[in-house]
Amino acid sequence: LPTAAIVLDHVRVVDAAGARLDRAVIIVGDEIWDVLDGGGPWPEGADIRDRAGASVVPGLIDAHVHLFHSGAPWWVGSSLSDNLTAQLSWGVVGVADVGSPVEIFDVRERVATGSLEGPRIWAIGPMLPAIGSHPCESVVDRGLCRFVDGDGADVAAALSRADGIKV
Repeated sequence: LPTAAIVLDHVRVVDAAGARLDRAVIIVGDEIWDVLDGGGPWPEGADIRDRAGASVVPGLIDAHVHLFHSGAPWWVGSSLSDNLTAQLSWGVVGVADVGSPVEIFDVRERVATGSLEGPRIWAIGPMLPAIGSHPCESVVDRGLCRFVDGDGADVAAALSRADGIKV
């Protein structure tokens, strides 16, 4: 066991294998190093945190958010930054943003480089509907929707930084 480890001791681990009582989750850096029986012995220098009664689950992924339209079950705080931090506190380590203005790509990069705290973002940017179709039938803001019309230059620009598309 690395001496620089953080040990979450006496926890309930709930994962694909089921619920296991009195376990120790060993964290080294930003990764789970191992899950062992609770109670040690632990090496001197390890950061032991007795979390008896607490549960530990794998990081969650929210596969359908719109971060510029709150991106949460309810809006938290007064900014996108507050909302991203709240997602982490709920155990969400990754989100798929499936429709936002192109500014989402800058947010994604800021999270990836650590200048903004938040879950990893998979982003499509603007949606690409036909004119008058859902979900943009009443949206005037062409930042959220890039309509499939004209020569396609607008669509190509929207896709240039996208991780996927939503049509």
